[in-house]
Amino acid sequence: MVAGFTLSHAVSSTARTACDLGFKTVVLRDACVTFELDDVDGRRLPAQSLHEAGLAELHGEFAMVLPTEAILQLL
Repeated sequence: MVAGFTLSHAVSSTARTACDLGFKTVVLRDACVTFELDDVDGRRLPAQSLHEAGLAELHGEFAMVLPTEAILQLL
């Protein structure tokens, strides 16, 4: 399970590397943070849109993306 700061950097890198190493990886979608960002043309990209896009990039190919509550119910 992977969570932390920030989704677009450490969380994504960790999940992708774990997948490459053969681990079954879960990213806790509500236990990650994404900050707004300026694109290459200086336009401000909203954090929520970047967060959703980052999760979509990971889900299915590199990790399962689940809410923390789903994991807690399994325990």
